[in-house]
Amino acid sequence: MTDLRKFQGELNRLPFILELPEGLRKRVSELFVQVASGKLYVKGETLYNRGSQDKSTGALLMTGSVEIDRGKGDPVICHAPELFGEMMLLDENNRR
Repeated sequence: MTDLRKFQGELNRLPFILELPEGLRKRVSELFVQVASGKLYVKGETLYNRGSQDKSTGALLMTGSVEIDRGKGDPVICHAPELFGEMMLLDENNRR
């Protein structure tokens, strides 16, 4: 497991955190550190499958990049730091 504390400063670079009032940024990044778990993935490993049900998780990409195939043509490339996979929370069946 990676040490999430060392990434806490990087969390403050996430676009949605940058939009928060300054006093709230540290509190939000601290919350992420408290509820998150770290995992390293190898190139080519699948994190999520489209259409699968999930246990309400998203991912914080802290290093590297990830390719997201949404089945609509060209894949989207996300570069760290980035939040992704959270949109399934808006699906009433919790499907990706």
